[in-house]
Amino acid sequence: METQKEIQNLLSELFKLIGIEVKAEITEEKQEEGTLYKIELDPGESTGLLIGAHGMTLSSIQSFLTIAMKQKTGDWVKISLDVAHWSEKQNERLVELAKQTAERARQTGEEKLYNLNANSRRIIHMTLAEEKDIETVSEGEGIDRYLVVRHNTKLKK
Repeated sequence: METQKEIQNLLSELFKLIGIEVKAEITEEKQEEGTLYKIELDPGESTGLLIGAHGMTLSSIQSFLTIAMKQKTGDWVKISLDVAHWSEKQNERLVELAKQTAERARQTGEEKLYNLNANSRRIIHMTLAEEKDIETVSEGEGIDRYLVVRHNTKLKK
């Protein structure tokens, strides 16, 4: 509960500085690796502003909160930030993209996915981890990093 209050205080301070009014609903989800703090923001008419191009603003706010909580508490706090269920819908799209890419890789041998951020690559890696005949690997550096999805005929489907 104390962590929720810290998160709420940081959000209030941040949005006061930005100059927009935002309501935040914070819930705790117990996981094997610890507690995930899920934050659903309701910025009213500022939804697009908070999401930003391709979710970059939302991702930046989430990163800021994570780092700020580390500085305040000394521990890494796992935070998932969402606005108007945008992140949830994006994750569903990425899971579908992963499945489609795996099918194409089965036909062509290998497929590459570009223009994905680290979190998007992670979601695709995790989605395809259960596919025994598919392997994924990130290659490249920095903004040129991309995801390779390979069909491995030596592995069973």
